[in-house]
Order: sequence, then C-alpha cells, then structure tokens
Amino acid sequence: MSIYFSSPKEQKNPFKELLFFVILILIFGGVVLAFYSDFFQINRIIFAHNTNVVLQDTAKIIEPIRKKNNNIFLFDTYRAERLLEGIPKVLSVKILRKLPKTLVIDIKERIPALIWQTGSHTFYVDENGYAFTEIKKGIGYPIIVDRAILPVKIGQRVVNNDFVKFVNRLDVNFTRKTKLKRVAMYILDTTLELIIETDNGIKILFATDRDVDIQLSHLATALKRITGQSISYIDLRIDKWIYYCPKGAECSKS
Repeated sequence: MSIYFSSPKEQKNPFKELLFFVILILIFGGVVLAFYSDFFQINRIIFAHNTNVVLQDTAKIIEPIRKKNNNIFLFDTYRAERLLEGIPKVLSVKILRKLPKTLVIDIKERIPALIWQTGSHTFYVDENGYAFTEIKKGIGYPIIVDRAILPVKIGQRVVNNDFVKFVNRLDVNFTRKTKLKRVAMYILDTTLELIIETDNGIKILFATDRDVDIQLSHLATALKRITGQSISYIDLRIDKWIYYCPKGAECSKS
C-alpha cells in the first residue's frame, strides 16, 4: 500500500508579468523616442573653436548627410569628418554629439609654415608640405621661389616635411650665424638644393637633405677665412667640403 503526495502547483505572480510588460514598453518607448521622435533631431551645429573655414563649404557637406538622417544618434559623423577633411584648409575634424539636438564640430586648420611662389602664383604651404591657400602677397613666413615655375594646385603636396623643417630652421638662424642678410631663397630643378641670395651679392648653395646647422657652421667658418675677398657663390652641398668662387672667375656649380 502506498500513499502519493502531489506537488502543489506554483502560483503565477501577476506582479512579475506586469513588470516584464512595463519593461518592454519602456524599452520600446525609449527606442521610439531616441530614433524616431523630434526630440533628438539635430537643429543646431556649432564650432568648438573660431575657424577660418568657409561656413558655406561646411554646410554643403553637412546638409546632405543631415537630409539622409538628421537623428543625433544616427547621423553619420565618420562620413562627415572625412568629407570635411577634404577641404584644403582643414587638417583634421572631430564631430561630437551634444544631446539632445546639437553637433559640435572641432576643426583643426592647416597653419602656414612657408610661402611658395611659382610664376605669378603664391601659396601658403603647411608643415607637411601641402599648398592649401592661394594668396596675393606673402609676408610673415619664409618665401621659397620655384624658378622652374612648375604648376601647383590647391591641396597638392609640393615638398616634404623635412624640406619645410630645413627652411624654417635656416630662416631663423641664417643671419644670426653668418651676419649676412638674405634677399631671396629659391630652388631650380630640385628641392634637394636651396639657394640663398644675400644683400652683398653672394649666393649660398645648401643641400636640404643634410643638417642645416652643420652647413651654417661651415659657412660661418668659411666667411671668416675669406674675409675681404669678392665672392660670387659658396657651395655647401658636398659633405665636409666647401667650395667658393671669386667674382669674375670661371667656376662650375654642378
């Protein structure tokens, strides 16, 4: 003889079921609010810093992306950043979302490091060697004249950053170390060589792929040794050698 005891049925908790549905409703409502309501629609765009970038150029890039999706969460910041970086004056861009309706555009602009003249055209060139703005007249930065008169387009890289560093170092130290005043800096058919003309008529030939300070030190030493002589040019392009040519003499620069 046996006795069977059945387990009592577990009673459903109506509170748990209600809580589950409430959570589902809240999640659904949050999704609708975040992605489909007007509350998170972009209605303001600000710049993190003052910028010289033309606002019209920025608007032409941002507005088509906003028309595709103007939601603050779904706005394609990556695409907008890459397109804005295509503006020649722009070095880099970061777009931040500021809830609920604002985009903050942080633009880092290219800064002139030297001025490039070729023919009748003059450009600002940044530290990486890119021509990013055509100007009428250049002041405030070292001016390099390309006597080969090669054409330059906005956004084109005309020199490498080593050349830019060389020129700026030379600009700062030339007169201080040599007591000479330069009146022009130019290249002929290569950026590996740079020529300075001084106010006393001497031309100085530099190799831009070698240390500028060493060349200036050699130049200062040579100037002391040839004091009183009338010199046409001084050539520093060959490592550990200095060549100079008296005025009126037949000398080769090659």
